[in-house]
Amino acid sequence: MLLSIAFPLMALPGQSPGPVLALFKVVALGYLFARVRVADVYTLQWSSMFILLFLAEGAVRAASDPRPSSGMGLLEAGLATAYFVAALAYLRPLKKVAGRSKRRP
Repeated sequence: MLLSIAFPLMALPGQSPGPVLALFKVVALGYLFARVRVADVYTLQWSSMFILLFLAEGAVRAASDPRPSSGMGLLEAGLATAYFVAALAYLRPLKKVAGRSKRRP
């Protein structure tokens, strides 16, 4: 969430959609964090797809923005990738158990 605030304030000052985008990202990540902390499986499922938006944004910023912002974009892409892998690793055993219980009548 701190990285979402740092983008518009430090790396890209003066751009009009920056603060609005940062507010949206902080609210979305705050809700996501609150639900993930209680290990809500449904939230982990949809957040693994939602976090790919942050991966895409970080990759685009890393490839196209000037120096301070490109480093933050690379960091954002790395953090999003780490979350995605961790969420899938956590959900995989749960999905296997759920799949086995559905097959048995």
